[in-house]
Amino acid sequence: MVIPSEPAKLPVSARTEEAGTVKVDEGDAVVVVRGDTAPNDARQGAAALEIWLSGGDPGDTWATFTATDPDTDGWRWAAINRKTGTVVYIR
Repeated sequence: MVIPSEPAKLPVSARTEEAGTVKVDEGDAVVVVRGDTAPNDARQGAAALEIWLSGGDPGDTWATFTATDPDTDGWRWAAINRKTGTVVYIR
């Protein structure tokens, strides 16, 4: 298994599955994974993003990312599980 070092681009046409919602600022954001099935750890990734986006430390399992160009990348924030390779995105 290859663990990605950074999130890949997420085209608008990519098939995604919802992995949960998180609070961002004053609203909710949908967390998705690429594909048609959310892996078992996707909800943990959503929780890690919510912790990180609220200024906390999500721990060592999930690496978090902010897109440099959200329109081109197709996502604004993402997290990668360093053990399983699961990638979760917020568009």
